[in-house]
Amino acid sequence: MGHLELTDSANLILHERLPIDRHPVAVYLVSLRSEGSRRVQASAHKSITKLLDMDVEELAGHRLRYQHVAAIAGKLADEYSPAPANRF
Repeated sequence: MGHLELTDSANLILHERLPIDRHPVAVYLVSLRSEGSRRVQASAHKSITKLLDMDVEELAGHRLRYQHVAAIAGKLADEYSPAPANRF
C-alpha cells in the first residue's frame, strides 16, 4: 500500500505521548462493546496510520477533518474491495 500525502499532515501528529485514557484512538477502541469490534477497528486504525506513514500512537484523530477523511477513504477504495474498504 502506498502512502498518502496530505498537505497538512503535520497537524495530524501528536507531538507528545498522551496517557492511554486520553488518547482518542484508545478511548474509542475501549468504548466498543465486543472484542471482535475492537480487533477489527484496531486493525483498521493501523492500516490508516500506515497509509499516513505514522504509528497509531502518533495520530491526532481528533484533528481529522472532512478533507482528510475523504482523501483517506478515496485511497482505501483504490486499495481494497468495497466490503473491507467500508469497514474503515
